[in-house]
Amino acid sequence: MSGKHDHHTVPLSVLLKRELANEKIEKPDIVHGQASQSKKGEDFTLLKNECQRAMGDGVTTFSVYGLFDGHNGSAAAIYTKENLLKNVLSAIPSELNRDEWIAALPRAMVAGFVKTDKDFQEKGKSSIFDHNMCSAVNSRSNKDNASALMHNNAFTCSFMPTYLCCYVSRTSGTTVTFVIIEGWVITVASVGDSRCILESAEGDIYYLSADHRLECNEEERDRITASGGEVGRLNAGGGAEIGPLRCWPGGLCLSRSIGDMDVGEFIVPVPYVKQVKVCSSCCYLYTIIDGLQQS
Repeated sequence: MSGKHDHHTVPLSVLLKRELANEKIEKPDIVHGQASQSKKGEDFTLLKNECQRAMGDGVTTFSVYGLFDGHNGSAAAIYTKENLLKNVLSAIPSELNRDEWIAALPRAMVAGFVKTDKDFQEKGKSSIFDHNMCSAVNSRSNKDNASALMHNNAFTCSFMPTYLCCYVSRTSGTTVTFVIIEGWVITVASVGDSRCILESAEGDIYYLSADHRLECNEEERDRITASGGEVGRLNAGGGAEIGPLRCWPGGLCLSRSIGDMDVGEFIVPVPYVKQVKVCSSCCYLYTIIDGLQQS
């Protein structure tokens, strides 16, 4: 029998849950890490913690993480890494308060991606190109010769500075997974086949990006064919087709990217955008290139 002066203990876990429920935590602690192995020198990352911006209701901080998986040269990946954040932020009016800024971020992500792609292509058009170097990949009829030229089509010029040379690859493109974290709100924009995955403290998995590989995205295949493009595999001769599905003209396996000037209008830079608000508990966010994901 218990007396009226007996004390009952409460588990620490219960006390912590009560404390979290009663305390408003406005800003999470973010710890990040990076692991990479780039064999071709075409993959790049962007890590920016504690970015600050002035608003009508004070100063706010946010974090930015980007993954740029380049192909056919590093020009598009380098240019996107250096300019995408600036283009996204310039699409948001400066007088917005914090909540308005977060609400405007998804639309600004789209505008920033499109502007980055447009500016990169304009730089490419004003540079020097060998316009005959990719003739074999410009049509479905010649696609059986495309595989031999896929990785030998970057135009370089020995008398140009190295910094300028990286911008003159007509076929350079990049996938992009771009993350902005403001408080407990995560906004992700992506083109290509790199992925962004959110894992909750309970182990639940949420995909915050879309896979734009033609092999596994029927909606994107339909979009391309409805626009007049063609989707098919490489012709190995004798009617045999090999490899993943590609968009023709061009022969790209992806339906969305930044760059890829030789492919035409069927490959677009408009990103898939997802914005979520996570609860005040531990969670993990992964950005993964296609090679690691598929392995």
